[in-house]
Amino acid sequence: MKKITLVTIVILCMSMCSHKSMVVQQIEEVEMIRVVVQPTVEINKEIIFEIFFNGMPEKGSFQMGNIDGLEVSRHNVFGMSGFSVTKKEDGYSFDTSAKTTKLGKIEIPSVSAIINGVEYKSKPFSINVVDSIAVNSNSVRTVLVPNKNTYSLQDTIIVSLLKYSKFSNAREKNIPDYFDFTLYHQTEIENIDEYPNEDLEWIDFKWGLIDELPRKMGQLDGEDYIISEVYRFYYLANKKGKYTCHPSVLEFSIHKSTTDFIEQASLNAKESDEKIDHSYKLTVTSNPIEIIVE
Repeated sequence: MKKITLVTIVILCMSMCSHKSMVVQQIEEVEMIRVVVQPTVEINKEIIFEIFFNGMPEKGSFQMGNIDGLEVSRHNVFGMSGFSVTKKEDGYSFDTSAKTTKLGKIEIPSVSAIINGVEYKSKPFSINVVDSIAVNSNSVRTVLVPNKNTYSLQDTIIVSLLKYSKFSNAREKNIPDYFDFTLYHQTEIENIDEYPNEDLEWIDFKWGLIDELPRKMGQLDGEDYIISEVYRFYYLANKKGKYTCHPSVLEFSIHKSTTDFIEQASLNAKESDEKIDHSYKLTVTSNPIEIIVE
């Protein structure tokens, strides 16, 4: 019989513990509930909280407690009687709104819901309430990202344009028209028509607003943003090589709060030939990227 040394036991234990830690970490990375909300808000303005669920929540189970500094206006209606969710690519969601009532940092411990008989809670989060917010070049940023560093000929190449926004109401002005469904009309990417060619074939396309692509909170250069996918390309390469994806140039229409957006919509709902637009305009250019097929 072979001797099992102390060193062998230690190595086995370290390996098992490391594997267990990795499994636990993978489980914790799956958020059953996450909240997307504008990180900085003006005082006495209404904002939207987007609640995302990794499974269908039970009716009446959503809970968002009383929070000092927020006047929650709709979650009781959804939580008790009219709980209505929307199917998303990565689960389900619904929106609730609140009005800010005091300046400073507002801590929100968590929201909760029951999914498949188990109560889950979101991570704690906070928002910052100020007198006024400036719209500048950092308010909305866009980043082109591939799903891999390098590809083989058998891979599906996925390229996404991520929008980093400090505002919930930052909308692309060139929303696709179902009757004019051209790639350039939707993306404003220079020379986009050169991409579906004999070397790099376009096979599918998803637009964030139509296909309900995921949204989440995150940071870019140390600043808090709402992250969403504006669009997502799917390609196949017919031969090896390097391919440049040109920058996207999009114009965004920004309202600093849900209150501002609703006020403008209410004014435009009245019969008038002249439409009112109080939004801020921002033209944003993304980075180019290089796609490598080996």
